[in-house]
Amino acid sequence: MTLLFRPARPEDAPHAAPLIHSAGPEMLDYAFSVKKHAAIDFVRFAFGDGYGILGYANHVAAESDGRVAAVGAFYPASDFERLSREMVWQVFRFYGILKGVRVLRQSAWLEALTPQPRKDALFIQNIGVVPDMRRQGICSALLEKRIDLARQNGYRACILDVAVTNSRARGLYEKFGFRVVAKHRWPYPEASICVPDHIRMERAL
Repeated sequence: MTLLFRPARPEDAPHAAPLIHSAGPEMLDYAFSVKKHAAIDFVRFAFGDGYGILGYANHVAAESDGRVAAVGAFYPASDFERLSREMVWQVFRFYGILKGVRVLRQSAWLEALTPQPRKDALFIQNIGVVPDMRRQGICSALLEKRIDLARQNGYRACILDVAVTNSRARGLYEKFGFRVVAKHRWPYPEASICVPDHIRMERAL
C-alpha cells in the first residue's frame, strides 16, 4: 500500500468529518449536537471553513489510491488559543446566536478534559482512520512522519489527549514513546451523554 501524506483540503470535508468524529465521538456529540444539528454537521462545516481547531488548515490527510484513508491535526500548541477563538465564531455562524450560546456553554465543560498544552510543543488531535483500513499501519506512518518533522522544526515535545476508554490508541501512542503526564476527569457526570475521562500524553523530542 502506497500512502501520500499531504495537507488537507476543503474538498476533503465529506471524507474527513466522519474520521474526526470517530476520534472523539462522545465529546463532539456532547458539545455540538443541538436539536436538528448532529455534531458531524458542524465538524463538516468547520473543517471546510478551514479555521479553528477542526479546520482543514491544520490537518494532514493520508491518501491511498486517491482515497482519504486517515486525517489528523498537527499544529503548534501556541496556536491553541487562537484556534479556539476562531471556533467560537464558527459556532455562531453555524448555529446562530441562541443555539450558539448553548453550544459554547456545553463546550466549556470540555476544557477540563483537554486544557491548553504547553506552548513549546506540537499538539496532536483528531486522528482518525477509515474503518476498513485500520490495523494496516496508516496511523503509525502518519505519526512517524509528523514526529520526525516536529523534531526537525525544533519542537520540545509532542502532546495529545486520549480517552481512557481508547486502550488501543493509548497502546499505539506508548509504542511511539508517549507517556501519561496527567489525567483529567469529566466534571459533569449527570450529563445526558457520558463523556469518558481523558489522559494527557507527552513525548519529549
